[in-house]
Amino acid sequence: MSPEKSSPTSNHEKARVTLADIAKRAGVSKSAASVVLHSPKKSTIRVGKAKAEEIKALAKELGYIPNQAARQLSLQRSKMWGVFCDAEPSELNALRLAILHKAARDKGYRLIVEYYDRNRPDLDSLMEVFHNLGVEGVICLQHYYPNQHTLIPRQLTEHFKRVVFIEHPEIAESCFCGMDYIKMGKLVYQTLRQHGPHPGLLLKNLLWYAGPIIAKGFTEAWKADHPEGEYPPIWLAEASGEAEVPFDITTAQRARDSWILPNQLTGVAVWNDERATLVLNALQESGLQVPQDIAVLGIGNARICNLVRPMLSSIDLQVEHMINASVEMLFQLCQDEQPPSTEYWVEPLLQLRQSCPAQGNDGRG
Repeated sequence: MSPEKSSPTSNHEKARVTLADIAKRAGVSKSAASVVLHSPKKSTIRVGKAKAEEIKALAKELGYIPNQAARQLSLQRSKMWGVFCDAEPSELNALRLAILHKAARDKGYRLIVEYYDRNRPDLDSLMEVFHNLGVEGVICLQHYYPNQHTLIPRQLTEHFKRVVFIEHPEIAESCFCGMDYIKMGKLVYQTLRQHGPHPGLLLKNLLWYAGPIIAKGFTEAWKADHPEGEYPPIWLAEASGEAEVPFDITTAQRARDSWILPNQLTGVAVWNDERATLVLNALQESGLQVPQDIAVLGIGNARICNLVRPMLSSIDLQVEHMINASVEMLFQLCQDEQPPSTEYWVEPLLQLRQSCPAQGNDGRG
């Protein structure tokens, strides 16, 4: 066969080379290869100069033809932001997204929302969507990943230059808006302590990011109140590891019988409002009166707080404040400006209702 006849076949094969082929040969993810080949600012990914040159050389050698639509978007302002979110439905994420959409529109941006499934993770393909659409920055609403707490933050900051996290991502040199959980733990203790001498705290698990920090603040407040250490601070985690524990009325009853009653708690805070209402119901089933016998405090200030009786007191997570601050931070980054601070801490806010006494009603006796 002559060279002239083989040439069209060779060109056809080169035209079919994909980004995945290049990534596999270079030993990097598809999104990493995409940034090197499509982005005008090669510093948006930290693959190193040598690896970036290797990727470009492979693309040339294999005859890779880039996605022209993605290439065109990367050369101009897309006025789009990516949003990274857990696929598990929750009232908190729905509220965050609603506030985020409005705040982004006010800044002239549209949102592209991608959800990740903890059971079937495919982070590279989700990030490639953002690259191909040319998003200018990413807001990560939830980065909890079982047994690998820094996996999502590390990948996002490797693949994108402008990323803002909701909650501390536990990696260095990151931009985030986070809740001050130490102050929350102290606020929980001080609120329940007004009702009686034995407040308790029921957490999700020991490796959930916020849980141990809330417990630390709770313990610090207890130590300040008990310089002689009369009894240990009372708090309990539903699970010692990453496992999600199904929580229903039976679980609440078990917490009541094996933990709340034996410790003679005069007040209990529960790590979210839904669980707090189940604990409240379990206490009332046993004949205890809330708040006369025991105060109950939730965390989240969700709508359910006003639907139960007595209405549930709760710690407000200041969601609107946090989302607006994160939007302002990302907007400044997209203007190539440095925000006043890359760390923005939000303080918890106490919302007292019927399940806890008003401040000043000291129950110490």
